[in-house]
Amino acid sequence: MTHSAHDKFFINLHTLHNAWRLREVLPRNLTEPVPYIANREEFHHEMARKLQKTNPRKPEKAKERARDTRKRKKRAVELEEGTEDEQSGAK
Repeated sequence: MTHSAHDKFFINLHTLHNAWRLREVLPRNLTEPVPYIANREEFHHEMARKLQKTNPRKPEKAKERARDTRKRKKRAVELEEGTEDEQSGAK
C-alpha cells in the first residue's frame, strides 16, 4: 500500500472538547454545518411510511396492553379496598 499526499482533511468538530476554539481560528466555510439530507421533512415522512408498513398490528397490540393494564390495576384497587374494609371491621 502506498501513501500519497493530500491537501484536504476532515476535522470532526463534534468530537473535540474545545471545538469552539477551532471555529474561532478557521474560516467559516470550513466549519459550517453540512446537512445530512437535502429535504429533511420528506425524508421523515418516507421513514414514517416504512415504519408503519413494517408492523401494522403494533398500535392494536399497544391498545390491548393498555386495556390489560387498566383491568389489572382496577382489580388491584378493588382487592386493596376489600382488605381495608376487612381491617376496619376487625377492630
